[in-house]
Amino acid sequence: MEQWIVDRIEESTVILETNQKTHLCVPFTEFAEQVREGDIVYRRADGKYSVDADKTAERKKSLFDLQKKIFGD
Repeated sequence: MEQWIVDRIEESTVILETNQKTHLCVPFTEFAEQVREGDIVYRRADGKYSVDADKTAERKKSLFDLQKKIFGD
């Protein structure tokens, strides 16, 4: 399953970052729920995008751990 990271939200468009570091512009209406910058999303069978809460939490923890490693506690 392909997944994207929400890079930013601009008015009625969500900018997704792909694994290849390119960007995809998706209308906000194509999302099944509220999204925030940094969320990991996937496309459901019905064509709507949805947040993968587990993957998003893992990513945020990984980034927090990296920040602690670089800057200390």
